[in-house]
Amino acid sequence: MMIKTKITSLFQKGQKNAPADVTILYGSKSGNARFVAEETARYLSSQNITTDVQNMKRFTPEKMGSINYLFIVVSTHGEGDPPPSAVSFYEQLMASDLSLRHLSYSICALGDSEYEFFCQAGKNIERKLNALGAQPLVERADCDTEFRDTALHWIQTSYLHYLKRNNPKEVPIEPNQLSTVSPTGEKVQLYTGIIESRHRLNPDSKDEIYHIVVAASSENIKYHPGDCISVVPMNPGIMVDDLLHLSQFQWNQSVKYHEKNESLGDLLQSRLEITSLSQRSIREYNEVTCNQQLASLLKQKKRLKDYIRNNNLLNLLIDFPGKLSPDELVTVAGKIKPRYYSIASSQMVTPGQIHLTVKQISYQSQSKTYYGACSSHLSQFLKTGSEIQFRVIPNENFRLPHKTDRPIIMIASGTGIAPFIGFLQERNLSASTQNWLIFGEKNRKQNFLYGEYLTKLKKKGILAHLDLAFSRDQNQKVYVQDKIKEKTDDIKTWLNQGAAIYVCGSVKMGEGVRAAFNLLGEKPEDASFTNNLEEQERYFEDLY
Repeated sequence: MMIKTKITSLFQKGQKNAPADVTILYGSKSGNARFVAEETARYLSSQNITTDVQNMKRFTPEKMGSINYLFIVVSTHGEGDPPPSAVSFYEQLMASDLSLRHLSYSICALGDSEYEFFCQAGKNIERKLNALGAQPLVERADCDTEFRDTALHWIQTSYLHYLKRNNPKEVPIEPNQLSTVSPTGEKVQLYTGIIESRHRLNPDSKDEIYHIVVAASSENIKYHPGDCISVVPMNPGIMVDDLLHLSQFQWNQSVKYHEKNESLGDLLQSRLEITSLSQRSIREYNEVTCNQQLASLLKQKKRLKDYIRNNNLLNLLIDFPGKLSPDELVTVAGKIKPRYYSIASSQMVTPGQIHLTVKQISYQSQSKTYYGACSSHLSQFLKTGSEIQFRVIPNENFRLPHKTDRPIIMIASGTGIAPFIGFLQERNLSASTQNWLIFGEKNRKQNFLYGEYLTKLKKKGILAHLDLAFSRDQNQKVYVQDKIKEKTDDIKTWLNQGAAIYVCGSVKMGEGVRAAFNLLGEKPEDASFTNNLEEQERYFEDLY
């Protein structure tokens, strides 16, 4: 901690001696916001403008007092929140009463328009900066999933307005493209892999969970434990057929899509989102059909949220009948979204392979069984030897400590175990023994995922502790957060030794785990304990 303090002090001292012309602040989860921030710095530097790129994770609002120009790039996470690494800065800013009348700023917000709180974190930061007296250089840029063109325009206009204020005679050179390099230096690229093997992890369970091995031999593919891949799925054919039948359209019916004539059936199967809904898709549908019951649903926030969570496009058309043209159906569906899967391997241990843990999503609707688009694509429809296309998505906020002897406590439920398999493979390779896993599922017999491997690591001594919470194996349900409460003294000992905590699973599980850890602090009623651990880079979450 003393070394870290000295480094921070030196860094701040350097800033004071040679302040940057523009500070670029980013809050990122998947790496996109950091990518845009670094591209902004690259372009400004080419124009002889000095920059200081900062992660919100290590930034406080007070530092804005000595900054004249601030460019902010921030993504939105969950229900309109900033990404986990930016929460501390965000909350401090929202509670701040600083005077920022000297500050000029520009915001690039990243999000997904399929969700209700599109770019909300950027909007909230903008509102607060205005309230504190800061002045916008340009209008906020709201970037959708295809963010490059919008981000490029934002970089250009932000620079031009900066130039007008500081050197109006300078002739600017416009950026003509964003780099093809991601923040980690890897090529932003779609890779092709081969389904090498697949086996069921829980053959006796009603839930189907598979371990899938993808052969990915490209030398350009690099990943770390904690990273994930994104896969664009193929929608289930039965749902496509039902949609076409209900709408009285033909598979080979031609529609215009991105200025090209395409088969409606092909679009529904591989390029449009039909297995899930969003507030946007429901609003688009209601604008066309003017269904009064649907209009009423749109006004009821909780009911609408529940409906979106539990239904798909076919349900929407059945529950709220209305006439659509083929083009309108395409518009309502919208572009298919990639699905994300944590990598369950270490590249150091399984070179040329990417391992995944995939739960088959299935549900009953209108007396039929339907399956999740990507989970069924990976676990059922793709045969061994089939090709799969994917992108590697770095998650720099969920990485192992650089020091291999640092203790780690891992908490997972269900398929949240995936990244920790990669963690443990790498720790086993370096003979690091200070590892503690708390794992939860329904039943030990049916759902002890990777049980044989984890038990071997426990016997070998790589896992110092293996605590299991099988909620349905006794009358009173037991969850991972209950294990944390049971092991309070031992956990405190590990934390005093510098342990880092990693949590992976559902958002609800993550909330329970955070609350259990906060009970260890001096003020159990607030979140100061886990917030302090986050500031020390010792508490990490990957929740879904």
